[in-house]
Amino acid sequence: MRPTFGREYIKNEFRRIEDGLSESLTVYLIGGGAMALRDLKGATKDIDLVVPDGDGYGQLWAVLTDLGYAEIQSLDPDYRTLGGDALCRERRWVSP
Repeated sequence: MRPTFGREYIKNEFRRIEDGLSESLTVYLIGGGAMALRDLKGATKDIDLVVPDGDGYGQLWAVLTDLGYAEIQSLDPDYRTLGGDALCRERRWVSP
């Protein structure tokens, strides 16, 4: 079963990301994650983040990797249709 992520989980992950950054980074939380953070929804199945440019993407990706996130090698067609560039999961959520 796929995990879900509520407000506290999202807040904690943003704190972890912030602690791992060496300089400021603008990140936009959209979709169900944004709704969960504002208590408009109990939880979400994924956390959608948008960064304004390639440099921001590189910064975010480096921090996520350091925090133990792993890239999912094959994106579902739904993600590709939406223009997703990458999908990752915290290693503890990755199936062996």
